[in-house]
Amino acid sequence: MRTFLVIVILILYTTTIFGLDFLYMYQAGYQPDDILKFCSTYEKKTGTAVNVTFVPYDEVYETILRASRANNPQYDVVLVDLIWVADLYAKGILKKIDAELVTDFLQKVDSRIMKSFIQNGNILALPFLANIQHFFYNKKILNACGFEKPPRTLEEMKNMAIEAKKLGILKYPIIESLRDKEVLLCELTWLSGCYGGKLQEGDKLIVASKANLKALKFLVSLFEEGLMNPISLIIGEDELRDIFDSGDALFTTNWTYQSRFMNDSRYSTVVGKADIALIPGDLDYGTTVSGYQGLGILSNTDEFKKALDFVLSITSKEFYLENPNEIPIYPSLRIKNVDTEEIKFAQLSKVVDRPNVANYILYSSILRRNLYMALQQLVKPEEALLTAVKDLRENGFEVADPEF
Repeated sequence: MRTFLVIVILILYTTTIFGLDFLYMYQAGYQPDDILKFCSTYEKKTGTAVNVTFVPYDEVYETILRASRANNPQYDVVLVDLIWVADLYAKGILKKIDAELVTDFLQKVDSRIMKSFIQNGNILALPFLANIQHFFYNKKILNACGFEKPPRTLEEMKNMAIEAKKLGILKYPIIESLRDKEVLLCELTWLSGCYGGKLQEGDKLIVASKANLKALKFLVSLFEEGLMNPISLIIGEDELRDIFDSGDALFTTNWTYQSRFMNDSRYSTVVGKADIALIPGDLDYGTTVSGYQGLGILSNTDEFKKALDFVLSITSKEFYLENPNEIPIYPSLRIKNVDTEEIKFAQLSKVVDRPNVANYILYSSILRRNLYMALQQLVKPEEALLTAVKDLRENGFEVADPEF
């Protein structure tokens, strides 16, 4: 009898303590409380504990690399940004998921988002967060400047900002996150899209294009004319969100989660005074950039079956119904019942992706370094893009010839 009790206790201990390890970020998207609440419910239903590690977004990729080299698995499930898929595939870091194991999921999920996590026909992760950037504006300040509707073009946005500055309402009407991190390349992507451009054509990277030059010149002009807050060069998306929610900016772009905090009086002073709109554009109105996040399973895990069950559970419709602040990955759940939701869904249809290249981290760092120098007004925009072409080619990237 005593032996039987010891075995039962050991089984219970193993089931609840030795569960799954999950690497996630804290920043945009679903917040730690959302994730922890789900994991607690999941443990009660299945008996499998999920130990979650939260790290800043900028540390997730390197943390995955370190975990993949460990003799003992550190994580079973990891957050995967769509821009890392080709790289993680080339390095063999993620387990391939057999389509037959996720047939029902594949039939219901947004196929365009799903495609971002497939490389050479192999499923490497399941979509979790349909993250994109949106345009946010302070209605109260806009009205005080004599305008009723948000801008549809970049020129209109600039003119409205000029008016806010001229009236002395705000010293710096526009704020963005333009530090030398991935967010800077996100900014270039959607801005280039506004001018009809893109950053990749087939296997070639597009760098020194007319659209990219217009985008970079536009950003530089906002600094030169005192419309863009200089702090934009050093802040991240969370700080950007806090500044806008304090009422200290007229215009900004940020990820979907901004709308959640903007309308919560615990964090925001602009509840009812700010709103969301399509991102202004010139040739193309409403262009944005994708920031989709998926959930993958590390190749060195010993718990593939449990890990896949967890991933399928947290990407089920039930999770999105309980957490409606973000855009659901299932088209059937996108019910247009309020104006803000309709705008989010309309923005989703105008997505431009960043390049799909195996050594994305190096590509991004090279291009960002040159863009950042232009924003600091250390070099001219033309020089920044041409130097980026040279630097990328020296590092083995295939880059299209300059257009100017």
